[in-house]
Amino acid sequence: MLERLKNQIEQIKTDNCYRYAVNTDPFFINMSGNDYLGIATNQNLREEFLELTKSKIGFGSYSSRLLAGDHSQSVMFESDLERMYNRPALAFNSGYHANCGLLPAITTKTDLIIADKMIHASTIDGIRLSDAHFERFKHNDVNHLIRIIEKFKGKFDNIIIAVESIYSMDGDMAPLKEIVDIKNKYGAFLIVDEAHSLGLYGETGLGLCQELGIMDDVDIIIGTLGKAIASVGAFVICHSVVKEFLINRMRSFIFTTALAPINFAWSRFVMNKVQSMNHEREYLKSISSNLRSAITNNGFKTLGESAIVPFMAFDNSLALQWYEIFKNNHIDARPVRYPTVPQGTARIRFSLSATLTTEDINKVSSIIGTLPVSINQTSTIINEQ
Repeated sequence: MLERLKNQIEQIKTDNCYRYAVNTDPFFINMSGNDYLGIATNQNLREEFLELTKSKIGFGSYSSRLLAGDHSQSVMFESDLERMYNRPALAFNSGYHANCGLLPAITTKTDLIIADKMIHASTIDGIRLSDAHFERFKHNDVNHLIRIIEKFKGKFDNIIIAVESIYSMDGDMAPLKEIVDIKNKYGAFLIVDEAHSLGLYGETGLGLCQELGIMDDVDIIIGTLGKAIASVGAFVICHSVVKEFLINRMRSFIFTTALAPINFAWSRFVMNKVQSMNHEREYLKSISSNLRSAITNNGFKTLGESAIVPFMAFDNSLALQWYEIFKNNHIDARPVRYPTVPQGTARIRFSLSATLTTEDINKVSSIIGTLPVSINQTSTIINEQ
């Protein structure tokens, strides 16, 4: 066993796909985190929260929520969510817990799940754990989605469509309005993961579904608290029947120790603060647009339209070269390679925060103009143009 694993590690290194944990240097410009609104580093918010709690809230939950682990903080957090979304809410320990447990709980072998090709790995794991039949449609290709539905309609009891609102590697948006129309036409069940849009879009920051006015058309909305909300955990917004069923049948909810009361209290505090952070949302859109312009103006390729700005290297070794150059200039901009993204699409994944200054963006932009370009990367840019 050890010899086989050792050989596989050597192959990973040969392919320039080797990974290891790297601490974030506090003196670096952080371009790789998901602290979109700058809440994780907001000392004023932290002090306000600690003053409100005055160490009265517990740091341990002792057990699962269905045994001795539930408490007033989780109940109040879900109540706040239900007020915001005007629908029942159920909290989980993480986005992974929500995504890997949801589909196995609500589906059977008589159901069909159709997921976007770029859906998150946690949802893929959930699909694999389910008994449902599974198909994938080309990324954001609604025509391919329709063809799959037409092929299988009438053969399954239920069709479940699973997408994200903002995709974490390309930073692009799902055509949610079109997908809602398809869902309504065929009587499908729609799940939207708002992990990378919660806090960033919508009148009160509830996500892209809110901004597009389709929240009531989506059967299940998944919100992750570990990104813009700068906390830990996740939640689903759903019908009361779905919530009741998940409490009784969702293994990743039932068989895990609950989050500590202090975590729920902080999430509740931040979710209420996020409602009014419109300035941060608009500023983030502005600097994201500016960085995309700097990339394309220097002849490189980017993707998407959100605070996630992929800087395409295509080649693994080139992405690692760029990473080292950014690091030498005190910029934390991590490379993303296979298997996180498909082969031949290696990139630097800029993930922006409202704490970044115009000077920070200008510094990154100036470095982009000096970066080396490989032969493969040059030809790819020419072909794409």
